[in-house]
Formats: sequence, structure tokens, C-alpha cells
Amino acid sequence: MPGHPVGHLRIAACAVFREERLLAIRRAPGDPYQPGAWEIPGGVVEPGETFARAAVRELREETGLTGRGLRLFRAHEFWSPTRHYLRVHERDFLVTVPAPVRVRLDPVEHSEFRWVDRTAADRLPTWWRKRVTFRRAFTARRADRG
Repeated sequence: MPGHPVGHLRIAACAVFREERLLAIRRAPGDPYQPGAWEIPGGVVEPGETFARAAVRELREETGLTGRGLRLFRAHEFWSPTRHYLRVHERDFLVTVPAPVRVRLDPVEHSEFRWVDRTAADRLPTWWRKRVTFRRAFTARRADRG
């Protein structure tokens, strides 16, 4: 936004698949931003941290899962819808999680998880940017499978 100071926020997220189902997590009802909305695990990149390291850390903090073999599938930037003059830089990764997959949510941040196929992901209540992320994750997964 020209003429105003601009802040920057870096976000990293992970798309985890079990077979052909995506891990979707629901923001806790008390969350200040989009309570109850569905998303993939992710969060803020800390100072000195890379997007990839932040994605793996956030995955572990939010779900208890350990990720590896990251592949970037989406990089985008947008103006924050709630914090004017804040430019958000987001990177989304496909990640491999070794079996067995046991999700343990942090109840302060997320209230529920589901393994969803593409049709179910399209029906989850979320904001449009996350819906695009879900769709692109499925496309990237399909491309990886050949």
C-alpha cells in the first residue's frame, strides 16, 4: 500500500498426505483469526529461520508429526486481510511423514483434524486462500505420483 509503512510476515506450511488424503486441521474456536476454519499445519517463520525449517517446526508443534523430504508447491504473497499494511509471504511444502502417523494436536491452536480427499477438502469451511492451497496440494501430490 503506497504511502504507508509496510510490515512483512513470513508464513510456512506443510501439506501431509496419508495415501491420497490430506491432513486438514481446524483452528480452535477461541483463535483470534478465522476461528473454526480449516487449514494445513503452518505458522510464522521465526527470525533467522528458513521457510523449510519453519514448516517442519510448525508441523511438529501443531501435530506432533516429524516431516522430511520437503518440496515447495506454492509460493505466494498477499496483503493481510486483518492487519493493514502487512505483506504476507507464504511458502507451502509437500512433506513426507514416516509411518506410523499419529496426530497429536495442540488444543490451544487446533480443535480437530481430518484426513480428507479432494472433494471433502473443497467442502471444509475455510477462507479462499486456504481452499486454493488445498487444491494446489492435491495437484502437486498427483504430479509426484506420476
